[in-house]
Amino acid sequence: MRPPRKKAYLYEPPRLPNEEVASPRKVYRTVDLVRQNPDGSYNFIGRRDDQVKIRGQRVELKEIETVIRQASLLVSRVKAIYRRDWCQQAKSTLAAFIKFKPQFEGVDKELDAIKAYLVSHLSSYMIPDHYIILDYIPLTLNGKTDIASLQQILDKHQDDISENQKSSAMVAENSLNKEEAILRTLWASILGIEKGTIGQSSNFIELGGSSLDAMQLVSAARAEHLALSFRSIMESPRLEDMGAACKTHVSATSILQADTILGEYDLVAEAAQLMSLPYEAIETCYPCSTTQETMFLSSIATAEVYILQNVYRVPQKVDKRRFQEACEMVVRQYPILRT
Repeated sequence: MRPPRKKAYLYEPPRLPNEEVASPRKVYRTVDLVRQNPDGSYNFIGRRDDQVKIRGQRVELKEIETVIRQASLLVSRVKAIYRRDWCQQAKSTLAAFIKFKPQFEGVDKELDAIKAYLVSHLSSYMIPDHYIILDYIPLTLNGKTDIASLQQILDKHQDDISENQKSSAMVAENSLNKEEAILRTLWASILGIEKGTIGQSSNFIELGGSSLDAMQLVSAARAEHLALSFRSIMESPRLEDMGAACKTHVSATSILQADTILGEYDLVAEAAQLMSLPYEAIETCYPCSTTQETMFLSSIATAEVYILQNVYRVPQKVDKRRFQEACEMVVRQYPILRT
């Protein structure tokens, strides 16, 4: 059910409570900008703030900018923009424009450090697809960030990447090792580009790979018996580096196989040592599925991800001791509740 709405005009200051039109229903200030059509319908134009929706999640772009500033004291100015592709949501672009402090030379190394910091401090959908270094952030006559100029810079940046990839990727098939050749084919399939345009120096993210594409790549690589994690893709997006990061072959249905990676090594003993628990306290160990691996890595990067708490208030008439005993009995009965 759509919440009640009231009319307001662009840049109109909020009314005081005693100026509101009397109404028994609540109204909500959504900060959405819309244009009313002659037939009474509305066209969504944008928002007055920097909040955008990425893969169904509401994101404040200023939060991304803040984390980038925290990642490096050498960042002078930063602006994040999100360009949505209404036809192909997966191909929407999140870009970060960064201006470093004057007379700073180690830009590439510092940028790599910023990327690694963002991977460990932001959710996957908040990690920029493109990092563009500028000598200055363009401003309008009013002194505000010129978003239109940044959009043009982003267009040129993507065109340059496409041309550079095409010219540098014309390499012979036999110059790639086995892992690189497999990844090259998977990249082409997931990104919808020609395999011949992908070379050893090609960058998965710069070619348009989003965090959603990265998750698909993890599953596709697993089917080809390559061990590849989401974190590895984000930290080693170049084909050559990614190939080196996934040299271990595993089963297509699991991330860890005792007989192929650890031999006859006792996983329970290792888990008991890591968790400082007695051996008999651990019932057994199971290998992660691809989905579980992705969720696990995402929860490491952002602790709040995939954690859902439901609070139930127990009525006074319930015997709390018996209720607790019943819960413990159910947990002992079903192993899935103990994983």
